[in-house]
Amino acid sequence: MEYIDEGETCSCGRVLLQPSTGRRRTKCLICSPRDRRDRRRPQAEVVVLQVRERDPGESGSLTEASRRALTEAGVVDTWEAVAAICLAEAVDRGKTGASGPAGVIREHRLAMDHAMRNAGEEASIIEIIFAEN
Repeated sequence: MEYIDEGETCSCGRVLLQPSTGRRRTKCLICSPRDRRDRRRPQAEVVVLQVRERDPGESGSLTEASRRALTEAGVVDTWEAVAAICLAEAVDRGKTGASGPAGVIREHRLAMDHAMRNAGEEASIIEIIFAEN
C-alpha cells in the first residue's frame, strides 16, 4: 500500500502518512497499526535447538536397531529393507527435510512395516498387489 505525506502529524508528534485510497488516517501507524506487523516492539529472542547427530554405526542408533530387526526377520537383503535403512541413516545424521525429523521418521516406520510384512514367506508380486486391494 502506498502512503502520502501531506504534512499532518499524529497526536504523538509523528508524521501522519495518508493512504492513497480509502479512509484517511487520524493516527500514525505506530499508535494505530493496520495489523500486528506495524507494532514497533522488540523482537522475541529466537531459541535454536540443536539436534544431536549420531553415527549410523553407533550402538543405540536408529540405523543399528533397524538393521538388527530386519536381520532377525530375514529380510535385510530386500529393497524394502534397504529403503528403511537409508531413511534410518538420514534420521541419525540429521539430514531431514523442511518438515524436520517427524516426516522422515514416519516414512521410516512405514518402510519398516512394508519390509516386515513379507518376513518369513516367499510371495510373488501378484500376490502382494492383490493382497493390498
